[in-house]
Amino acid sequence: MDTILPLIQPPLILIKDFHPKWDWNSIENAIKSQPTVKEGNYDITQSKDFFDNTLPDIKQDILTECKTFVSNVFPMKFEFDLKMTSSWVNSMKHGEQHPWHSHPFSVVSGVIFLDNHPENCELTFRNNIDFAIPPYSLLELDYYTSLKSLVGDKSTTENNLQHHLVLFYSNLTHGVPPLQVLHKTRRTISFNTFWTNKVDFGADLNSHTFL
Repeated sequence: MDTILPLIQPPLILIKDFHPKWDWNSIENAIKSQPTVKEGNYDITQSKDFFDNTLPDIKQDILTECKTFVSNVFPMKFEFDLKMTSSWVNSMKHGEQHPWHSHPFSVVSGVIFLDNHPENCELTFRNNIDFAIPPYSLLELDYYTSLKSLVGDKSTTENNLQHHLVLFYSNLTHGVPPLQVLHKTRRTISFNTFWTNKVDFGADLNSHTFL
């Protein structure tokens, strides 16, 4: 039988436009009221529960999108709920970067682009593939996919994804290379989520109640 079976699920990413739905002036006012601190080589809001303190309606919209994202990715029916565990604003300037990282203790993570910054689409995902063929350590490959490669010319026609929401599974390694544009700040809102209440995957052995 000459058949290749794709046993490794590729990373899935959702990009959605929320410009017409959310009150972006309220979001900007909430950001201005939050103090910032330096973390690494960029600024973040000092509070790690940005949405909890300021914009509960938008927070609920995001959680709904996260649940829909999980439900659409898994080809099975199960009951679950998610809560937002942290949310913060990133502010990056010329020469600053987000090194490669993932988000442990989170199910779905997301980014909201606040500005029409030409390097919004430089958000890049890395998928580590280990082939189970001895000696597989010689066949480790990293696949890199940027938002620019995913959306193509749409990134220009849609204001560089300004006011767009991007969702992905939290264990997907991602980062942003050093910014090249002078005199322009790249601001994003990031967040993490986790299971809450009873998560039922269809059997008692595959169910758990989270506090």
